Amino acid sequence: MKKLIVISVFTLLLSSCGNLSSKLMGGTESNLISYIEMTEECPKDKIVIKDKQKAGGLFNYIVDVCGKEKMYKQVGGSITEIKRD
Repeated sequence: MKKLIVISVFTLLLSSCGNLSSKLMGGTESNLISYIEMTEECPKDKIVIKDKQKAGGLFNYIVDVCGKEKMYKQVGGSITEIKRD
């Protein structure tokens, strides 16, 4: 019984880690919008997230930034623009 409780607690902790780390490390749309506002000098009201994909702790976004469509990758607190050819 003790082993079952330990396994259950461990599983619960592991399953919540992704959600917790994304909140603590910046995996949120508000952080992305603030980052874009500063780096692109575009006001928040002209930044629209058009698509969002999540895989584990990785977030991929397609964002309309002042009329230009751009792609961003966010891992933890690190946000990077994905350049398209």
